[in-house]
Amino acid sequence: MPWLIAASFVAGVGSSLSAIAWDTSLQEHIPTGALSRVSAYDDLLSYLAIPVGLLTIGPLSQSFGPYAVTTVSGLLFIVIVVLPLAAPAVRGLPCTRHHSGRVSDLRPRWCPRAGRCTLCGAIDNESGLHHYTAP
Repeated sequence: MPWLIAASFVAGVGSSLSAIAWDTSLQEHIPTGALSRVSAYDDLLSYLAIPVGLLTIGPLSQSFGPYAVTTVSGLLFIVIVVLPLAAPAVRGLPCTRHHSGRVSDLRPRWCPRAGRCTLCGAIDNESGLHHYTAP
């Protein structure tokens, strides 16, 4: 089972990297007024998959065996993660925020008088979280 541990580690790293890219893409390409709604639907559908998977894995393992179900699940996971990259629109998704490349440019800086972020010009909505996934 060392291969399963290694595969789980790689899947965890891949999931983390894709989550960062996904959240950044949402923040850059979804209008501010719709971002909350889009994020809510994203979370709902993502978390809905957990109980569906838990309800189906037992009967599938009993019917086909745990090794076969684990192997097919892992391969299916790889296909589902890589499949969006087949779309040219995803591969060529432009970065909408430009900066000099310096780390200091990625830190949010609010101008107290104007109530705007000095990095992107966003109006302070008291959450201050719109830059914590760096562009």
